[in-house]
Amino acid sequence: MTDGETSAMYSVLRGLDGVDEKTLKRPEVAYLSSVLEDGELPECVLDGQLPEFMVATDRRVIQVSTSILGKVKKPASYPYHEISRVEGTFRMRTLNIHTTNKRMPIQINAPKDRVEAFIAFVNPKIAEHMLKRPEVAYLTSVLEDGELPECVLGSLPPEFVVATDRRIVHVSKAVLGDKIKKHAFYPYPDILQIEHSSSLRTHSLIIHTKEMQSTRVAAPKDRIEAFIAFVNPKI
Repeated sequence: MTDGETSAMYSVLRGLDGVDEKTLKRPEVAYLSSVLEDGELPECVLDGQLPEFMVATDRRVIQVSTSILGKVKKPASYPYHEISRVEGTFRMRTLNIHTTNKRMPIQINAPKDRVEAFIAFVNPKIAEHMLKRPEVAYLTSVLEDGELPECVLGSLPPEFVVATDRRIVHVSKAVLGDKIKKHAFYPYPDILQIEHSSSLRTHSLIIHTKEMQSTRVAAPKDRIEAFIAFVNPKI
């Protein structure tokens, strides 16, 4: 990286919340410009321990770290449409990133306020890119004529519910492999109630139908609240 490129990268990072002079001097940060895609800029930085950090851009989350010997490792990147959810654990001092292609979450330890800020920035990006997930691409084959998805709630395992102007559509993958399960749908006149349930840091959306059946979908708290706010007036 030339001095000009370094200066340009630092000027961008310097404007981000949570980035200080100590962060800018780290070798992993100088390495960042070589892993960004054309036109891609860092928008939010989570400075962790080890040393390592995560950068959220408009397209993905990038994880950069060094080995014990100080050598910069090959970065890992997670496009938003491959991220199921991000959450804070251990009293918001650990960030967990759940992806659609890994069983175990990616973890990074960082200060509580930075974890909270990173989650607040990334969650809307995940929802925005949800339509690129393979399960959502499958959605067009089950929608009725003229029906469009208006609000998406992503979950784990690769699963989501979509609210349209007419109904809620539930799509998920089989536990083994990438085979799409048969979808389920709930027209708004058939829905009795939707509610937000929580226990032991686990949040779920529960859909109750007038036929006394219930469907439970685990998801981040803020996304459940947004989904309920959108759907309730339609019910």
